[in-house]
Amino acid sequence: MPSCYLIALCSGASLDQHSNNISLFNLVEQINLPVETSTAAHRSIPLEVHSYLRLAPDELNQVFEFRYVLVSEDGLDAYSEPVTHQIKTARYRMRSVGLPMPVSTGEFTLQLEYRAKGQEDFLRDSLSWPVHFRRDEKPPSITH
Repeated sequence: MPSCYLIALCSGASLDQHSNNISLFNLVEQINLPVETSTAAHRSIPLEVHSYLRLAPDELNQVFEFRYVLVSEDGLDAYSEPVTHQIKTARYRMRSVGLPMPVSTGEFTLQLEYRAKGQEDFLRDSLSWPVHFRRDEKPPSITH
């Protein structure tokens, strides 16, 4: 199965057309939610999730389904909608806009799940990105 070697959450990115390199902007590890914001299922936060994958030669040209999951310390999960990709190269980068909104605040890890098209169960990659959700009654103080 594919292996994720980088997963990151950011506010934006830029692809250099000449070098094919990507720059990630404003990496995010904490999200401050205003008090009046509801943490309801099926909502998403407008951030970018970037994943970089490696595939074995026998996995090339197969169709896979991918989804992101926020895993809380209590075991509550929030999932993104699955997307389908047919991967033709040994290394593949994936960008998704919209982080699933968890049902509670606190510490989470962002992880990638995948399955071959037609399989029932998703497999969860062990690589993760930490994300802390907190209620914020006042704007954060400027630290720079």
